[in-house]
Amino acid sequence: MESTEPTLSTFQALLFSLTNVPPERQKIMLKGKMVKDDSGVAALKEGDKLVLMGSADVLPAAPQKKIVFEEDLTDAQKIGVVKDLLSAGLHNLGNTSEEQPLGGYSAGARGHGS
Repeated sequence: MESTEPTLSTFQALLFSLTNVPPERQKIMLKGKMVKDDSGVAALKEGDKLVLMGSADVLPAAPQKKIVFEEDLTDAQKIGVVKDLLSAGLHNLGNTSEEQPLGGYSAGARGHGS
């Protein structure tokens, strides 16, 4: 004898066909409680409102380079990072030219009306 009661898996398959959210990524709530088994689906009545949470998008790939946090560095590694960030001396950022004198004035310009 075959049961005509809906099961959670068939209900999730129906939701997948409507939303493209795969069943393994679906979270279904009814009256503020998670629907976790067939009894939750059997309790549905016409007019009940459900909340479906899940993403139909492809999950992002793992980062190519491992993310390292400062807290995970040894003291020697932290010193190396600081040396790279705070190098001694001046560094030309490329926004100045050696041809321009300081202040943007040429050697012949002496101020107002000269």
